[in-house]
Amino acid sequence: MIKRPKVLPVLVVALLAIMMVMLSFALPALRLPVPAALPMLPKLLAMVVVNVSVLVFILSAWQFQQHRTTVNPVRAEQASALLTSGIFRLSRNPMYVSFGLALLALACWLMHLLAFALLPAYFVYMSRVQIQYEEQMLAAKFGDAFQEYCAQVRRWL
Repeated sequence: MIKRPKVLPVLVVALLAIMMVMLSFALPALRLPVPAALPMLPKLLAMVVVNVSVLVFILSAWQFQQHRTTVNPVRAEQASALLTSGIFRLSRNPMYVSFGLALLALACWLMHLLAFALLPAYFVYMSRVQIQYEEQMLAAKFGDAFQEYCAQVRRWL
Protein backbone atom coordinates (compact mmCIF):
# COMPACT_ATOMS: atom_id res chain seq x y z
CA MET A 1 0.00 0.00 0.00
CA ILE A 2 1.48 3.32 -1.09
CA LYS A 3 1.23 6.10 1.47
CA ARG A 4 -0.84 9.19 0.82
CA PRO A 5 1.48 12.02 -0.33
CA LYS A 6 1.93 14.74 2.25
CA VAL A 7 2.79 17.54 -0.17
CA LEU A 8 0.27 18.98 -2.61
CA PRO A 9 1.46 18.85 -6.24
CA VAL A 10 1.04 22.61 -6.59
CA LEU A 11 3.55 23.08 -3.75
CA VAL A 12 6.01 20.79 -5.54
CA VAL A 13 5.62 22.95 -8.63
CA ALA A 14 6.06 26.16 -6.62
CA LEU A 15 9.19 24.81 -4.91
CA LEU A 16 10.74 23.78 -8.22
CA ALA A 17 9.85 27.14 -9.79
CA ILE A 18 11.48 29.00 -6.90
CA MET A 19 14.55 26.80 -7.21
CA MET A 20 14.74 27.49 -10.96
CA VAL A 21 14.60 31.26 -10.45
CA MET A 22 17.06 31.24 -7.56
CA LEU A 23 19.56 29.09 -9.46
CA SER A 24 19.31 31.31 -12.53
CA PHE A 25 20.24 34.35 -10.41
CA ALA A 26 22.85 32.57 -8.30
CA LEU A 27 24.66 30.99 -11.25
CA PRO A 28 24.33 33.37 -14.23
CA ALA A 29 27.24 31.68 -16.02
CA LEU A 30 24.97 28.69 -16.68
CA ARG A 31 22.48 30.69 -18.73
CA LEU A 32 22.07 29.20 -22.18
CA PRO A 33 23.01 31.30 -25.19
CA VAL A 34 20.25 32.90 -27.25
CA PRO A 35 20.90 33.56 -30.93
CA ALA A 36 21.50 37.27 -31.48
CA ALA A 37 19.18 37.19 -34.49
CA LEU A 38 16.32 35.86 -32.32
CA PRO A 39 16.61 37.54 -28.92
CA MET A 40 12.88 37.22 -28.14
CA LEU A 41 12.61 33.55 -29.11
CA PRO A 42 12.85 32.14 -25.55
CA LYS A 43 10.21 34.56 -24.27
CA LEU A 44 7.87 33.84 -27.18
CA LEU A 45 8.33 30.10 -26.72
CA ALA A 46 7.66 30.47 -22.99
CA MET A 47 4.45 32.40 -23.68
CA VAL A 48 3.19 29.75 -26.11
CA VAL A 49 3.99 26.90 -23.70
CA VAL A 50 2.40 28.64 -20.71
CA ASN A 51 -0.76 29.30 -22.73
CA VAL A 52 -0.97 25.62 -23.65
CA SER A 53 -0.42 24.82 -19.97
CA VAL A 54 -3.30 27.07 -18.91
CA LEU A 55 -5.59 25.60 -21.58
CA VAL A 56 -4.84 22.03 -20.50
CA PHE A 57 -5.41 22.98 -16.85
CA ILE A 58 -8.73 24.66 -17.59
CA LEU A 59 -9.96 21.73 -19.68
CA SER A 60 -8.98 19.30 -16.91
CA ALA A 61 -10.59 21.34 -14.14
CA TRP A 62 -13.73 21.79 -16.22
CA GLN A 63 -14.09 18.02 -16.65
CA PHE A 64 -13.69 17.44 -12.93
CA GLN A 65 -16.41 20.04 -12.37
CA GLN A 66 -18.69 18.55 -15.03
CA HIS A 67 -18.46 15.09 -13.45
CA ARG A 68 -18.72 16.50 -9.90
CA THR A 69 -15.72 14.54 -8.71
CA THR A 70 -12.85 15.55 -6.49
CA VAL A 71 -9.91 17.46 -7.84
CA ASN A 72 -8.09 17.02 -4.51
CA PRO A 73 -4.94 15.02 -5.34
CA VAL A 74 -4.36 13.80 -1.80
CA ARG A 75 -7.91 12.48 -1.49
CA ALA A 76 -8.03 10.29 -4.60
CA GLU A 77 -10.13 7.73 -2.72
CA GLN A 78 -12.98 10.29 -2.79
CA ALA A 79 -13.22 10.18 -6.59
CA SER A 80 -16.80 9.62 -7.63
CA ALA A 81 -16.16 9.22 -11.36
CA LEU A 82 -13.46 7.82 -13.60
CA LEU A 83 -12.69 10.49 -16.19
CA THR A 84 -11.84 8.91 -19.55
CA SER A 85 -13.22 11.34 -22.13
CA GLY A 86 -12.17 14.75 -23.43
CA ILE A 87 -8.64 15.66 -22.47
CA PHE A 88 -8.45 12.48 -20.38
CA ARG A 89 -8.36 10.50 -23.65
CA LEU A 90 -4.92 12.00 -24.31
CA SER A 91 -3.42 11.70 -20.82
CA ARG A 92 -4.40 10.08 -17.55
CA ASN A 93 -2.92 13.10 -15.76
CA PRO A 94 -3.58 16.25 -17.79
CA MET A 95 -3.43 18.55 -14.77
CA TYR A 96 0.04 17.27 -13.95
CA VAL A 97 0.97 17.67 -17.62
CA SER A 98 -0.17 21.30 -17.36
CA PHE A 99 2.03 21.83 -14.29
CA GLY A 100 4.99 20.29 -16.13
CA LEU A 101 4.34 22.58 -19.09
CA ALA A 102 4.27 25.58 -16.76
CA LEU A 103 7.69 24.58 -15.43
CA LEU A 104 8.95 24.11 -18.99
CA ALA A 105 7.69 27.60 -19.85
CA LEU A 106 9.59 29.02 -16.89
CA ALA A 107 12.75 27.19 -17.94
CA CYS A 108 12.37 28.62 -21.47
CA TRP A 109 11.89 32.11 -20.03
CA LEU A 110 14.97 31.80 -17.82
CA MET A 111 17.09 29.96 -20.44
CA HIS A 112 19.18 28.47 -17.64
CA LEU A 113 20.79 25.06 -17.79
CA LEU A 114 19.77 24.10 -14.23
CA ALA A 115 16.16 25.20 -14.79
CA PHE A 116 15.92 22.67 -17.61
CA ALA A 117 17.82 20.11 -15.52
CA LEU A 118 15.18 20.33 -12.75
CA LEU A 119 12.32 19.38 -15.09
CA PRO A 120 12.91 15.60 -14.85
CA ALA A 121 12.73 15.87 -11.04
CA TYR A 122 9.11 17.00 -11.34
CA PHE A 123 8.13 14.08 -13.57
CA VAL A 124 9.99 11.51 -11.48
CA TYR A 125 8.49 12.78 -8.21
CA MET A 126 4.96 12.97 -9.61
CA SER A 127 5.21 9.50 -11.17
CA ARG A 128 6.70 7.76 -8.15
CA VAL A 129 4.85 9.53 -5.36
CA GLN A 130 1.64 11.29 -6.37
CA ILE A 131 0.49 9.32 -9.40
CA GLN A 132 1.26 5.89 -7.95
CA TYR A 133 -0.89 6.76 -4.92
CA GLU A 134 -3.73 8.04 -7.11
CA GLU A 135 -3.58 5.04 -9.42
CA GLN A 136 -3.70 2.68 -6.46
CA MET A 137 -6.81 4.42 -5.14
CA LEU A 138 -8.50 4.53 -8.55
CA ALA A 139 -7.74 0.85 -9.21
CA ALA A 140 -9.30 -0.09 -5.88
CA LYS A 141 -12.37 2.04 -6.58
CA PHE A 142 -12.95 1.42 -10.30
CA GLY A 143 -11.30 -2.00 -10.80
CA ASP A 144 -11.29 -3.37 -14.32
CA ALA A 145 -12.58 -0.12 -15.84
CA PHE A 146 -9.50 1.69 -14.53
CA GLN A 147 -7.15 -1.08 -15.69
CA GLU A 148 -8.67 -0.93 -19.18
CA TYR A 149 -8.30 2.85 -19.20
CA CYS A 150 -4.63 2.52 -18.19
CA ALA A 151 -4.06 0.08 -21.04
CA GLN A 152 -5.51 2.58 -23.55
CA VAL A 153 -4.19 5.94 -22.31
CA ARG A 154 -0.66 6.89 -21.35
CA ARG A 155 0.22 8.26 -17.95
CA TRP A 156 1.65 11.49 -19.36
CA LEU A 157 1.20 11.93 -23.12
